[in-house]
Amino acid sequence: MKEYPYEENNAAALFRYTLTEELLKERMSLFRENCSAGSRLDTYICKTCLDEYLERHLSPATREKHPRRAKLVVDYFANGLSLALKLPQIHRAYIMERCPYFHFQIQDADSHQPKVSYPGRKLHLFNNHFDKRNLQGFTTDLHHIVNHFKQEAAMCRGAILPGFVENYPHSLETYLTGVFEQFSLATLLKERLSILMENEKITFFE
Repeated sequence: MKEYPYEENNAAALFRYTLTEELLKERMSLFRENCSAGSRLDTYICKTCLDEYLERHLSPATREKHPRRAKLVVDYFANGLSLALKLPQIHRAYIMERCPYFHFQIQDADSHQPKVSYPGRKLHLFNNHFDKRNLQGFTTDLHHIVNHFKQEAAMCRGAILPGFVENYPHSLETYLTGVFEQFSLATLLKERLSILMENEKITFFE
């Protein structure tokens, strides 16, 4: 939902934030259920995209303008890293030297009927508050389309940083600690991670 110029208050924004919060709670609940059921999640992250993301949210200028954002970003990565350390066979996040054109998810990839979800991305905004689009993403189980995305996933696996798989999950911990050190936030990441690791069960900062 957008905040159109003729709004007299922030009711739409409040509704959007409330709805987003409830959706995230539901997704978190489903994620916990899937982890408990033993469902594996493999994530492939472009090294340069990660660097750009952290620079955008943790740069000195951003931290001065949004002082709370750095802690939110640290907690987000501490959540993922704690899950990787506790359940490395369930949650596997790999850094790769490759940037795919598509951001996609293959659900039940090893089953007899996998599905592909592709959330389309709009990269540029123009001054049109009422812009509408017929296509914003898709989900399909069509065999030939799924196979194309499986081939793309295989190329991602082939681009994982050397030694990352063999030393996982500690390779992920070492890598993230190194990149956060560039922003003088490695100590905070370790502190937040240690809190999560005190409990052997799946726990997250929310």
